[in-house]
Amino acid sequence: NIKASFNSLLPNNLSPKLKRKLSRFYMEKFALNPSLQDKIEFQGLVMNLGLRLENFLPDGAYPSDLRNPQESDRFSANESWQISPRFGMAYPITDSGILHVSYGHFFQVPPFKYLYLNPEFEVEPGVLTSIIGNAALKPQKAIAYEIGVQQQISEFLSIDLTTYNKDITNLIGSNYHQLYDISRKYTRYINRDYGNVKGVSLILKGGFGKRLITSFNIGYTYQIAEGNASDPNALFYDLRATPPRETEKSLIFLDWDERHTFSSFFSVSDPGKWHLGFTFSIGSGMPYTPEYQNQRTSFENSGRKPIHFNMDGQLSWKLPLGKFSPVFFAKAYNLTDSRNETVVFTDTGRAGYSLIPQYVPDNRYFSLDDYLNRPDFFTEPRRIMIGIRVQL
Repeated sequence: NIKASFNSLLPNNLSPKLKRKLSRFYMEKFALNPSLQDKIEFQGLVMNLGLRLENFLPDGAYPSDLRNPQESDRFSANESWQISPRFGMAYPITDSGILHVSYGHFFQVPPFKYLYLNPEFEVEPGVLTSIIGNAALKPQKAIAYEIGVQQQISEFLSIDLTTYNKDITNLIGSNYHQLYDISRKYTRYINRDYGNVKGVSLILKGGFGKRLITSFNIGYTYQIAEGNASDPNALFYDLRATPPRETEKSLIFLDWDERHTFSSFFSVSDPGKWHLGFTFSIGSGMPYTPEYQNQRTSFENSGRKPIHFNMDGQLSWKLPLGKFSPVFFAKAYNLTDSRNETVVFTDTGRAGYSLIPQYVPDNRYFSLDDYLNRPDFFTEPRRIMIGIRVQL
């Protein structure tokens, strides 16, 4: 324990507060997240072994009395530690096939907005409107592993099949509190939620040619991401609903649950002269929660947004002018100018139209058409960059 070893070197007459400051300075400057790593090779077997010591010091405070947070004493949030082992292995199972395995523990610091929101712990009276951050939140922890087989089919073609699983704990949720003055209530972020991501991916790689080199990569992933909550503010919104609704107690699809993903890459080049490449991706829709007039019409994340498609391209050409030969290039993002819907109206599941005009009339102060025209609900339109690169 690096911190314990360092503390043992400090004089005993130092105050606990000064010891904490010196220890923090040492860990930040000299021993922040140290790691060990080694590689072992034996008769075709290759193993990568690692061990990482991870630390998070939130440097914040939380109230001692959650029924009177603004006026109660404040405690300093404790730091978090984790020893994260990592393991990777590759082993030849045939003269042209490899078995690969990996396993690891991971440590992710919570977004700061959940730690320091409303730092004075102010709670408004009346209708629930207050949310309080929690500097004592623990980092998100994950245990992930995968196992797969890579097989060379021919001189120009190989295939890789991999299955994976990831268990996530300490996801951020909320709990509800009421002050001694019962007209004041709030929600506060806590570590309470759990998630699991599992799936399988298939990748086909190929390449051929000598003067003109052609290569391609085609991949497909099937994935399921489930958990007991997807939004840290879910409880807050449930309590504000009219009437208040019961928070989900069963597994739901998480916000990033993209069930089917297809991606590919294709390029052709004359090395040292020019290169042309394209990337494609198609994905099934992400989940959303159906609502009508701000009332849920189904379970959380039970609806699906439309599929999305994207194509990018790039072209480069080197002008042979000796040592400082310039390279002209062009890059096109969203080449087909696809209008992919990233955010949708929850009453239709589409970004282009809503049922709001059925129950909200136009008036002289604003136009519903302007309100419902939401370009920010779509991905960026086509963008083309042209330039020149010179290496001095």
